[in-house]
Amino acid sequence: MSTNVTQTTAPAHAAEPEQTRRFTLGALVQTLAALPGAPTQHDLDALLRRLELEPEELRPHLAFKPHTYTRRRVFRNDLCEVLVLCWLPGQRTAIHDHNGSYGAIRICEGEMAEEMFALDEAGEVVPSETHTRAAEEVTGTDVPDIHRIGNADGGERRMITIHVYAPPLRVINTYQLGSAEVGECWPDDPANPANS
Repeated sequence: MSTNVTQTTAPAHAAEPEQTRRFTLGALVQTLAALPGAPTQHDLDALLRRLELEPEELRPHLAFKPHTYTRRRVFRNDLCEVLVLCWLPGQRTAIHDHNGSYGAIRICEGEMAEEMFALDEAGEVVPSETHTRAAEEVTGTDVPDIHRIGNADGGERRMITIHVYAPPLRVINTYQLGSAEVGECWPDDPANPANS
C-alpha cells in the first residue's frame, strides 16, 4: 500500500502527524490498550488492515516447533488480546470455535488454509466451505464460527499470523468431524504444546 505523503521539516521533539506514522505492532497494542470499551469485529478487522509490519517487529515473537504450531501473546487486557502464531508446513489447529469471542487474523507470511464447518440436523460437525488466504489478507472469526486453520503449504514455507480476539480467549470448544461431541481446550494451559 502506498500513500502520497508530503514531508516537512519539524523539530525533533514534535509529534509526528497521525497520517504519516506507520501503524506498527506497537501502535496496534497502544491503540487496543487505550480503548475505553470492547472493540467490535469491524474495529479488529480495520486495525489489522492498517498494520504495516517490518520483519524485526515480529522477530521477538517467533518460535517454530516441529510437531505443533506455536502461539505467543503480545498483549492482553480485560477487553482483548493480540497473539502471534507460527506454523510449519502442514501444521493446523483442531476444529474449534472461540466460545463467544470474535476476532481477526492477518496472514503476515505464507498462505493460510481455512476450513469452515457447520452443525447438521443431528448436531454433528460437517464441512461447509474452504478458503485459502494469502499473505497480507485479513479474515474475521465471528460468533459462532466453527473452523480449522493451518499452513496451506505442503512443502517448506512457514506461515506467520497475527490474531486479535475480543474478549480474550479463555476456553475454546473443540469438535470432531461427524460427531456431536464438544470438547474443551484451555489456550493458556501451560501444558498446551502450542504455548512456547
